[in-house]
Amino acid sequence: MDHAPKLDTQKTIKALPERREPYWNILEYCRHIGLEKKPAKPLHWVARIRKKDGRYKQRRLGPAVSENSQGLSYEAAIALARAWFSEQELRGKLGRSELERQMMLLEQLNPDAFSRLISRSAGEHEDVGVLRRQALSQARLLTDGVKGGVFGLASQVSIAETLQQDGVNGIEYLQAASEADKAPLLCLTANVPVA
Repeated sequence: MDHAPKLDTQKTIKALPERREPYWNILEYCRHIGLEKKPAKPLHWVARIRKKDGRYKQRRLGPAVSENSQGLSYEAAIALARAWFSEQELRGKLGRSELERQMMLLEQLNPDAFSRLISRSAGEHEDVGVLRRQALSQARLLTDGVKGGVFGLASQVSIAETLQQDGVNGIEYLQAASEADKAPLLCLTANVPVA
C-alpha cells in the first residue's frame, strides 16, 4: 500500500486498511485533505493546515460517500477544505491588521505637537500658556487611552491566535473557562450563560 494513497476513487478507499490516523493527500504546501477510516466507524473527510510552530490544526469536514452511505465526494471535500484554509488565513490577518492600524494611529498622536499646534492657533491670546498646558494634558489623556486600547487589542489578538493554534473556537473556550479545571487561559467573565 502506498504511503499516501490517492483518495479520489472508491476502489482505492475500499482497499485501504482501517487505522486510527487519517490517510493524507497533499493539496498544496502545508495543506492536506485526509480520510479517516477507523474500525467500525463511518468514513469521514478531514483537513489539516500546518501552523507556524510546525504543528497541525485539523478539522473534520463531514462524512465521506461510500457504498453504504451518502456523504461528501472527494471533490466536495476538497472544496470545503480550501474554504476552511482561507477562513484560517483571514482570521489571522484581520486581528493583525486592526492592531497595526491602531499602532499607526498611536504614532500619529503626539501630545507635544498637538499642544504646539494649539498654542500657534491661539496667536496673541493672553492665556496661551494655560491653553497649551490644557491641550497637552488632554492630548496625553487621549494618547494614554489609545495606548490602553492598543494593549487590549494586542492581548485579544494574542489570545485569539493561541486559541486558533490549539484549534479552539471562542464558544468552546468560554465553555471550558466556565469549568475551572479545563480553562487553558485565565478568563474573567460576567455571569453570562454560555450556550
